[in-house]
Amino acid sequence: MGVEKYDARILQVGMIREDRTSGLSFSIPSLLRGFEKNGIEIDYLNIKENGLRLSVGDLVLKSYDIVVFHSFFIIQHLFVLLKLKRGTKVIVTPRGAFTNETTFIFRKKLFSFLFLKLIKMRNLNLRIHYLTQNEKIKSRFQEFPNFVIGNSIDRESLGVSKTLRRGLDRGLKIVYMGRFHTYIKGLDQLIAHILKFKESYSNANIEFAFYGPDSNDRREFVRAINNSAITNVFIREPVYGKRKEEVLEQADFHILTSRSEGFPMAVLESLAKGCPQILSQGTNMLPLLEEYQFGVEFNDNLFSYLSNLTDDIYCKLSQNAIECARIHSNENIARKTYQEYLK
Repeated sequence: MGVEKYDARILQVGMIREDRTSGLSFSIPSLLRGFEKNGIEIDYLNIKENGLRLSVGDLVLKSYDIVVFHSFFIIQHLFVLLKLKRGTKVIVTPRGAFTNETTFIFRKKLFSFLFLKLIKMRNLNLRIHYLTQNEKIKSRFQEFPNFVIGNSIDRESLGVSKTLRRGLDRGLKIVYMGRFHTYIKGLDQLIAHILKFKESYSNANIEFAFYGPDSNDRREFVRAINNSAITNVFIREPVYGKRKEEVLEQADFHILTSRSEGFPMAVLESLAKGCPQILSQGTNMLPLLEEYQFGVEFNDNLFSYLSNLTDDIYCKLSQNAIECARIHSNENIARKTYQEYLK
C-alpha cells in the first residue's frame, strides 16, 4: 500500500541513550525504520548526542515545517522551540508524561509552563500524539488537539503461536522484563499479590522470574523476597537480543503491573513472541487487551484464572498476541503516524 508524499519537512527530536532497558531506545528507532520502509524521508535529532549545542544550527531548524518531540521533560526541547520558525507545527509524544498518575513536582510544573509559554510566544501550533486512548483520557492537558496511535515493532521479529510451555499440571512461568522501579512499575503491588496468594502459587508450581538491571529498587525488591521466604520468585540479570527472545519464547505469560505507562514496548515485544499478557489498569493497555483478547487483567482473580486455563484457550491467547503485534508493525504504524502529522 503506497503512501502519498508531501513536501513538508519533518524533524523528530528525542533522546536515545545506550540503555537497553529504556523503551525509547527501541520505540523511536522502530518508528524511524517504519518511515524508511514506506519511503518517507524524516530527519532525526538525538538530543543525547547533540546536548545543548544543537549542532544542526538555527537555519536548519528553521527549515522544518513539523517538529516532533518524543517524551516531554527534557530541557533541550525548550532550546529547540526557540529556534523554530513561527507557525511551525509542533507535535509532542509525551509517552505517559501527561497522565495524572505521574508525580507532578514543581520542576515539572515549571517546565510545562515554560514549554507552553514558548508555544504561545512563538505562535507554534501544538498537537499531542498519545499512544493509547487511556493515556489521552488520563492526560492533564485536555485542551490541545491530539491523536492516538500506538508504538510499533519490526514485522521480522514476529514469532509463532505456542501451547503452554509445561502444561498446567506442571506449573507456569510468568516473566517480568524491565527496570526495577517500584512505584511506576507497580512492583510493590505485584509482591503484595504474590504474598497474598503465596501458598496457592507455590502449590500450583507457578513461578515468577524478574529480569532487570541493578538499582536501589532492585536491591529492595530482593530483600523483600528474601524476608518473605518466597521460593517461587526468581531475580535474574537483564537479557537482551537473542537471549531475550529465548526467555520470552519459553515463558507462559508476560506480566506488567505499572501505575502509569505510555505504550510499553515490553508488552509489544512479548506479544510478538506469542506470549499472552497479565496487565494492570495503569499500563493503559486494557482496552487493547480486551479488543484482541491476548491475556488477562492483573487483580486478585489472577490465580483463579490461571488455574482454570485450558490449552485450547491458551493457544488462542497466543495467536491473538501475535496478531496484535502484526497490526502494530512499524510499516503500518509509521504510515498512519505520517498521515496524522500532516493534518
